[in-house]
Amino acid sequence: MITTFPLGFYRGRIENMVGYVRCGRQVFRSINDRPFNPKTDAQMRQRTKLSNILSAYRTLSSFVRESYQTRPPSLTAYNMFVKNNLRATDVFLDKREALAKACVVAEFNVSEGSLPTIETKVSGDRLVTSLRLPMGFSIDETTTLGEVSSRLVGCNASLCYGDKISVLYMIQVRPNEEFGSCMPHAQFKLYEFVLEGDSRIPFYTLMDERLFRSVDGHVGTDAQVGEGAVGYAHSRRTKRCTEYSTQSLALLPDTVLCRAYGSLRKSDKASASYGKKVESGKLKVESEELKKDKVTVSKVVPVVCPNETRVASGTAGGGIAKELLKAGRVRKLKGKKKKGKKKTKGYQKVDGLKVQRTLASTKRNGSQGKRTNHPPAG
Repeated sequence: MITTFPLGFYRGRIENMVGYVRCGRQVFRSINDRPFNPKTDAQMRQRTKLSNILSAYRTLSSFVRESYQTRPPSLTAYNMFVKNNLRATDVFLDKREALAKACVVAEFNVSEGSLPTIETKVSGDRLVTSLRLPMGFSIDETTTLGEVSSRLVGCNASLCYGDKISVLYMIQVRPNEEFGSCMPHAQFKLYEFVLEGDSRIPFYTLMDERLFRSVDGHVGTDAQVGEGAVGYAHSRRTKRCTEYSTQSLALLPDTVLCRAYGSLRKSDKASASYGKKVESGKLKVESEELKKDKVTVSKVVPVVCPNETRVASGTAGGGIAKELLKAGRVRKLKGKKKKGKKKTKGYQKVDGLKVQRTLASTKRNGSQGKRTNHPPAG
């Protein structure tokens, strides 16, 4: 792997090499043009999930690039996003939807850090968070940022002046065949404000009023916002780094598209779009002897005494199977040894030498006897 490049950073492909920048360093690596691809069920399930996660990362990248405080130096924000959401979300896209970069809104993890998590739950037809506000306090067009900030800091021990509150709104755009849009897509809106007690800025000039309401002494959304997901993240800048709360998006009550795309039927359909499962390599190749042994074992009925238990009968059947397999392996090994072994005369090395000497002496005696008994010439 090459980690330097004389002409600055390069991104792209050069024949069988690809160049990219990782953690501020130039990296070049080779590409495997013919990877082993058995297309197992687990493999296809991960692939069809990965397509939607990649589309979501493209949509949310403006926020999640800096929101993973606990990210190891060897991983990028993209690695963390994929790692956390492969386990947390189940949305499957077929090949056509993946090529079109379709996106279905789900409960994506968007940040990870050391600050307390802002919990969000569904209450009726709206979302309600764990952020507290004074009872009877309402937010309208005349309410300033300073008033909201002082109420939040006074009611929540985890908040301080200078902290930032980020509200992420991921809007689900359904496919509309009338306008030629047959794929689901997502739009992203980010609203942020810093807690400042003396600010005179009207609060709703910084925030969508549907996403930040006072609901029974808590921060929540308005009723019937639409289809999508909302997340509330808390961050604090320190001398060492920027701390974040660990947050995931919460689906709005009217969001139902992700259920259809997360079903088992959709998973099978998405896997089938990438081609029929083809067994190859070790999954397909099997010796004929092992096949015969399996058939023989299935036909053998072990004879068990009436006093023996079922466990004993099971052990007997397993012993027969193991003996048959061992016998097949022994036959193979003997055949290989016979082919590689050279033929030698005699029974053993010592006996063989004695036999050869005896034969040689008899031959000499026989030849001498023939010479003496032969009649003289002429």
